[in-house]
Amino acid sequence: MKRTMTIGMVSLGVVSLMMMACGGAEPQSASEEINVNPATLEEAAASLASIQRLIRVRADDPRAHAALEQLRPRLDELNHLVARVEARPGQFVSFYESEPGVIGVAESGPKGAQPVLTSSDMQQSLVPLYERLSGGVKAPPSLVQAEARTRMDHPSPDLAPGLVSISDKIATKAGEEDIGSVSQALTADDGQFFRDNGCFKTGDANFCFPNWSGNSFAEANTRTSFLTIAPFDAPGPISVGLKYNGTQRYVDAVFQGEWNNYQWFSGLSGCGIFACVRNLVFATHHWDIFNADGKGFHWSFAAKWNCNVAQCETWPS
Repeated sequence: MKRTMTIGMVSLGVVSLMMMACGGAEPQSASEEINVNPATLEEAAASLASIQRLIRVRADDPRAHAALEQLRPRLDELNHLVARVEARPGQFVSFYESEPGVIGVAESGPKGAQPVLTSSDMQQSLVPLYERLSGGVKAPPSLVQAEARTRMDHPSPDLAPGLVSISDKIATKAGEEDIGSVSQALTADDGQFFRDNGCFKTGDANFCFPNWSGNSFAEANTRTSFLTIAPFDAPGPISVGLKYNGTQRYVDAVFQGEWNNYQWFSGLSGCGIFACVRNLVFATHHWDIFNADGKGFHWSFAAKWNCNVAQCETWPS
């Protein structure tokens, strides 16, 4: 089967965005302008880059932290948040509809906390899942309507799933047959813990990178994709973004001490003339980790495409 997945260290799209946003590498803290009401996710990513430049100069810069608080609700709007629930104290599960019928689920919580969502949870429909996590509170109409749209048909572009290439830096650490067991120097406190508890070991492709540093990306033509990230040496937020079939659909900020999990489903395919075997379509899922230069974090990526709907949506172990 032709392989069509890439993973690397620097996304050219993100580099271009950063250059347009700042016009140079050096921060200008005295005159930095931060757009706290961006019109697009690309503008939101530029705003996060501006916040990061201020924090790089001064970790407790009040303008940077105030701007971030103002930016968060706008990010929810641009990311098309349809529901959020605090499943446990300090642990939130958010549901997004990045385009009609295309759903993403993000879980955020303190580093090292037991994840809220389990593989069996992700086999449930979204509405009963929300109501279980909320302790019986009924799902909002926005989530009910979003789930109804997941049953809409989505045409699939002519994409072949699988692995295409990995960057030179990653290739020196793991051969194609050794994906998921990269040898890295581990931090004394939690590197091994992340390897044991945060790294994907299943899926049609999986990568595990404790103690990583610098901007990274992963891309696959797939039915579902999964990303987990836990910053451990990051005075400012690390940004995470998703492009779905080439269009920016999600941007988030992850902080030191947090452990965030992301899962995105492609839309549902239509029925053929002679049979009706519906499954998630193949789509390009491109994940960026940016604003990460000089920062330490653990991360892992997986993609699933050889699967039916229930198998595709199940979180990889």
